[in-house]
Amino acid sequence: ANGSWSIFYLADQALWVDPNNPLRSWGLFGNIGLADNGPSPIRWSTYVGLGGSSPLVSRPLDSFGLGYFFVGYSDPVRNLAPRLLDVGNDQGVEMFYNIGVTPWFHLTPDLQVLDPARGRTLPPNARDIDTALVLGLRAKIDF
Repeated sequence: ANGSWSIFYLADQALWVDPNNPLRSWGLFGNIGLADNGPSPIRWSTYVGLGGSSPLVSRPLDSFGLGYFFVGYSDPVRNLAPRLLDVGNDQGVEMFYNIGVTPWFHLTPDLQVLDPARGRTLPPNARDIDTALVLGLRAKIDF
């Protein structure tokens, strides 16, 4: 769109680096973004987390992550159909542990808790959307 803009800042900081293997580390990461209040559907968003290599020395192929995200929608999205869709802001947390079964095969159990955008101030007879608990398992094979 003509005249639209967005700006993002990403950062990560290692808090621990294995003195025997500098490729193994863990630390903080984050992002914050801001966009014009339309036509972009998202006005601002952020995420922060902690992740990296497993702190278990016996598990050098494993990694982990724990993060929080927040999404604030722009006025055009919020005002799209306020009587039908009471759009608020999305937020949630995610945790995963990536298990390096072999160097080429990884299993990753994942847990997410999602607080959806609807459900803040609903009009009469509207259905609320509950907080969701999402469990997942991913398998990855590298060729």
